[in-house]
Amino acid sequence: MGRRGSRSAAAHEQTLSPLREECSACEQRLWVAYHHHRTVVRLDGLWRLTIRVRQCVNAACPQYPRAVVPEEAGAWALPHGEFGLDVIALIGQLRARDQRSVPQMHQLLRASMRMKPGTGSRRPDPLPPPLASPCTATHACRQLRSIGAERHRRSQPSRTKPVPAHLRAILTRPRNQRRRRC
Repeated sequence: MGRRGSRSAAAHEQTLSPLREECSACEQRLWVAYHHHRTVVRLDGLWRLTIRVRQCVNAACPQYPRAVVPEEAGAWALPHGEFGLDVIALIGQLRARDQRSVPQMHQLLRASMRMKPGTGSRRPDPLPPPLASPCTATHACRQLRSIGAERHRRSQPSRTKPVPAHLRAILTRPRNQRRRRC
């Protein structure tokens, strides 16, 4: 469902630049080709990101048309997403581990995004600080997986229902002997 009104102005601003300033092929200085602006919703507020995209200007270079984007951009949000990785991780935690319904998750997200001045976000189960620090998306994903695995080991036995006997009999048969009945 689309937004009914316009989004409020971003409370925070951040400019992201690539760590490399020289071309890896011809070792000439990379020029700023353009700026990409994007707005990301995180648990600590609305962020306006300015992403500096660099490009080699040497036409003879094999890397010439390729844009170099900041490595840190992947730690903020998914490529075309408007929500930060911390919001996605919180929703995953609420849905998978806590078995919350959509209205409950919506209510908790609204409560966690309301901030008191100078106190930070009020989350029921805060995420670890490495997600807030600049890191690559791969590093963030690895950390989320390890956190999820650790929390899964600590959690109580799952609340899933046992498989009924008539379905268990079907599932234990080899795949080629299973028949679907309507």
